[in-house]
Amino acid sequence: MVLAIDPTLLYLIGEPDDPVEVWTKLQEQFMRKSWVNRLELRRKLYSLKLLEGESVLEHVRKMTELFNGFAAVGDPLSDEDRVVHLLASLPESYSVLVTALEASPEVPKIELVTERLLHEERKLRSSSNDQDIRALASRVRVTRGLKVRCYYCDEVGHFKSDCPKFAERFKQKSNSALLDFCLNLSANFGQKRFGHLSAGGLRELAASRLVDGFGFNFDGGKDIELCEPCVKGKHHKSPFPVSSGMLAEEPLDLVHTDLCGKVNAKSIGGSEYFLVFVDDKTRYVWVYFLKRKDEVFSRFIEWKTMVEKSGSRKLKKLRSDNGGEFTSTRFQEYLKAEGVIHELTIPKTPQQNGVAERFNRTLVEMTRCMLVGANLSHKLWAEALSTAAYLKNRSPARAITGMTPFEAYYGTKPSVNHLRVFGCTSYAHIVKDERKKLDPVARKCVLIGYGTVVKGYHLYDPNRDTVFYSRDVRFKESEVGLQKEHDDIPPICDGVEFDCEELSESIMSEEVSGNVLPEDTEPDSNESPESSIVDPECVLQPQVRRSQRVRQRPNYFIEGSFSSCKFARRPCYTSYISGGSDRF
Repeated sequence: MVLAIDPTLLYLIGEPDDPVEVWTKLQEQFMRKSWVNRLELRRKLYSLKLLEGESVLEHVRKMTELFNGFAAVGDPLSDEDRVVHLLASLPESYSVLVTALEASPEVPKIELVTERLLHEERKLRSSSNDQDIRALASRVRVTRGLKVRCYYCDEVGHFKSDCPKFAERFKQKSNSALLDFCLNLSANFGQKRFGHLSAGGLRELAASRLVDGFGFNFDGGKDIELCEPCVKGKHHKSPFPVSSGMLAEEPLDLVHTDLCGKVNAKSIGGSEYFLVFVDDKTRYVWVYFLKRKDEVFSRFIEWKTMVEKSGSRKLKKLRSDNGGEFTSTRFQEYLKAEGVIHELTIPKTPQQNGVAERFNRTLVEMTRCMLVGANLSHKLWAEALSTAAYLKNRSPARAITGMTPFEAYYGTKPSVNHLRVFGCTSYAHIVKDERKKLDPVARKCVLIGYGTVVKGYHLYDPNRDTVFYSRDVRFKESEVGLQKEHDDIPPICDGVEFDCEELSESIMSEEVSGNVLPEDTEPDSNESPESSIVDPECVLQPQVRRSQRVRQRPNYFIEGSFSSCKFARRPCYTSYISGGSDRF
């Protein structure tokens, strides 16, 4: 042991006879588990960089010694941290290899990374030697009078294959393609919480601090992984170039509207269409859900009354397409009476109503992504689209800078502390009136939105196939989607018989869009949101009843109840129903 020690350090051990004492003294000097030693090792680790032309094997050996030093002072590094520190210490020439390794969904082993680095080092040295040989050959050709011209940079003295500008552009193009494809997992939850918002929108939220409670950091496009629901929900053809015009001077000066549908699945409330209103100045969007197209006019009056009563501004212009729901006589007469200018598009030219059309596409894409990512049924499309509009109003917009549509319209910065991943598992509290002493106090549900007229979360119970609001909720965001399972919650039927057709229409469905209450009657303030939930499984089958009607003889045997028909062998009975319009 003494022979293995550097002669300059022999003064530290003195002249002991016990090897344990020697080891103890060396350990106290060089391996003391204190924060000073850990700080010194951290400084060495962060300052250690591989320079161009240095040996990769020697660099790996130095990194391994530092890793072992961390383990000796009681602060060992995990295999993932070792790989990260090793790749971070590489020079720019190894960027292509690092980008390729980032595309792997799992962190590679340190042995595999070392092997790839050694192989990349051999390739770089071979490429460097080949370039030197080609450069020398080119100079030889020039000195002999064979002046060649590059087809890429149009300079004399080298071929295109030897052009440094062409090589640099090819390298940048390859790196850019790999960086766009290789996205990390660190911002996955943040993207899901905002309804699969784009990477640019998330970066703007983090950099400009447009909202409060956003706790994710982004570094370019490297911190966002390739999202499969986004690919399935947003993959489309390249858009046509458009030119943006001047925005309206004040909110409600110009509002874009459009009707979208028919959706291929009915919502829980029976809706098959949705109507959007987009403010041109603030890009704030309102969404209404309709069962039929003829409800557009009533919903427009409802929206117009709401936005004008909530502020001092009045609607001045309305832009829509030439759909019959917007060009009806009743609609046109109402706009003229209210002094609202109605701007219509040229037939079969939806580009002139591009703002509303693009919002329809954005909301549908977000809805599709959220349903695919949460693996939920299509009948929840209205709840998902309402949530998409809620999140869109709290996300960046191209037309306005430095604020969200919510802040631009209302003048206050929104908070997103309450946002959770759409479709995640949720546990809603059960009030005492709806459970017994030993029954569970929470039910397992799925998050499908946020309340706008109530302060709570919008939840879906797959066991009862109902939606409701609750404020006492706990979330498990790592678990998305929920299979139906039977719980021990007692049924809320109390032996009452229901008709199957009437029951299917009476199951509660809540579709909150914008700041509008559902079409049904307003909820009782003294009644909990969950009190009207009915379990379809607890409905008793209707009992077969026999008629108690007293049987009588046919009335055509009664005198005066028939009319004689010519050429008839027996009396011909004729029946009339009062009212005239309906006959059977």
